Amino acid sequence: MTAVALAAGALALTAPTSSAIPIGVTPARTLCGGGGTGIGMIAAQYDPARNSSDNPTLWIRPEFVFTPAFPGGSCHVEITVYWRDSDTGEFGGLPPVWVSDDTPSGENVHGHWVPLTIPSGLGRAEVLIATNYPHMPGKGTFVVT
Repeated sequence: MTAVALAAGALALTAPTSSAIPIGVTPARTLCGGGGTGIGMIAAQYDPARNSSDNPTLWIRPEFVFTPAFPGGSCHVEITVYWRDSDTGEFGGLPPVWVSDDTPSGENVHGHWVPLTIPSGLGRAEVLIATNYPHMPGKGTFVVT
């Protein structure tokens, strides 16, 4: 935050611009499979400062605890993201994306965050995150400007 001097000599604090603050999306809680079975979540956030190719981008990351606990083990799910622009009424779903706790980092990926482009256009976008295993969906709303 930045301090700004006022005419009376007092200080006021200003917050960063809203475009710099990532917006959280409730994580999807899910079972997972692979080298064993496990449970975990699909964390997600929308950050207008990190849109991919000027398109609204939802960043997701799997976070699992799996059994049996052995070196090199993994757990995976297939994620489907559904979206709706509540201003225009347009809606759709993205093709399923397979992710695991050992999803490799790649170009345009910060750590293990994976970018998913949401074709909602401008306005208020609602997202729902589902998996191919028993789960409680994640969801959130953000404004695309």
